[in-house]
Amino acid sequence: DPYRLEQILNNLVSNAVKFTDRGFVEFGADLGGNLPNKETLEFYVRDSGVGIPEEMQDTIFNAFQQSDSSITRRYGGTGLGLAISKKLVELLGGEISIRSKPGEGSVLYFCIPYKPVRQGAKKKEMKPEQTFTKIKTDAVVLVAEDNAHNQALVRAVLEKNGYSVLIAEDGKDAISRFKTNPAIKLILMDIQMPHLDGLQATRVIRDLEKKGDKQRIPIIALTAAAMKEDKQKCLDAGCDDYLSKPLDVNLLLATLGKFIPTGSG
Repeated sequence: DPYRLEQILNNLVSNAVKFTDRGFVEFGADLGGNLPNKETLEFYVRDSGVGIPEEMQDTIFNAFQQSDSSITRRYGGTGLGLAISKKLVELLGGEISIRSKPGEGSVLYFCIPYKPVRQGAKKKEMKPEQTFTKIKTDAVVLVAEDNAHNQALVRAVLEKNGYSVLIAEDGKDAISRFKTNPAIKLILMDIQMPHLDGLQATRVIRDLEKKGDKQRIPIIALTAAAMKEDKQKCLDAGCDDYLSKPLDVNLLLATLGKFIPTGSG
């Protein structure tokens, strides 16, 4: 499952970058691993970051668990990415582990089973990349996202395809911009944000719409969480749709097209 594999590596590399002030982050893969009687691929992500004490390494993959509260305050985040990665690795039939020393960095590695392609096997034809016509619209898309890299990526994609973009740094900022800018026609809402998360912000916006008798604005959840129950939480909070990170650009544009018709304003 290349999509899930990309999610796992994206989470692990992002986590390594966040906790590495200087030095390096590297990742790679090789044949072999620790799964008995199975052909496996082993992937690793190595960094020269803060490291994790040995007594905390058994709990680091638990949801919302980080090794040191002072590190959480300094670097931010909830520790949810490692828990999601562990769940995805196990769903793929694999195992994930860590080697680390405080001040000397960490190596996170996981192995998953695979089946080699048999010689002479028929290759699958790749589907051509979907293309989109640049739309004409004065509709504004509000992107609620605290990660600067993700902000820049989504802005570039949307503006290239004709959308106007506003950025909100967190849930509180998203609510404030929703209140003051009637040109906003859709919100891309990251779920994991500081101060007020995306689900809480969505509930507040839906409540404001009801109290103010306003037209319902489409809200699309953006999250690294990939389980069915996570999607249901987004829908229950009032989101209209759901996209997993890392974002598929074609799927993002197709989803926006469902809610903002060509020529709308």
